[in-house]
Amino acid sequence: MSKKQYLKRFEDFLSEQESENNESLAIDYEEDKQKWLAKIDEFYELVQEYIHGYLEQGKIGEEWKTLQLQEDHFGEYEVKQLILKIGKKRLIFKPVGRFIVGCQGRIDLISDLGSVRFLLVPKDFDEPSTFFLGHFTPQTQWLWKIASRPPKVSYLEITEETFFQALMEVVNA
Repeated sequence: MSKKQYLKRFEDFLSEQESENNESLAIDYEEDKQKWLAKIDEFYELVQEYIHGYLEQGKIGEEWKTLQLQEDHFGEYEVKQLILKIGKKRLIFKPVGRFIVGCQGRIDLISDLGSVRFLLVPKDFDEPSTFFLGHFTPQTQWLWKIASRPPKVSYLEITEETFFQALMEVVNA
């Protein structure tokens, strides 16, 4: 490759970076943060749907806490953290962040004995994929899914069955 072609390629790269930077300036991060907070609420609504009967029976206790997160584009902000109490066990649903590689957000389910990752990914994804946000449209449907453990990561749709399997995994039962 001649020097001029090499420089041309580098200058094209610089132009792309400048263009991407200008596009990122157009992103409304406050709106994006509000959408992320709404997705966290949707996740908790799903959890509440599955455990509602057990909460009413007193077999599961719940506690809500406020957690501070810090992310580059959002700064410091507050999210809700759900803690389930089952006997002496505490299961914590902890939002990790919106800007996570390979997804649109992550919430971890944590106990003393293990953890499970819930990721916000496109509805049709069943495993990690290299993607760029520019490839998605406003019509892209994003769903919370359970991510299996590495090295062979796959995404499992959250159903009542898979949700309770995840709970059992973190209590090591």
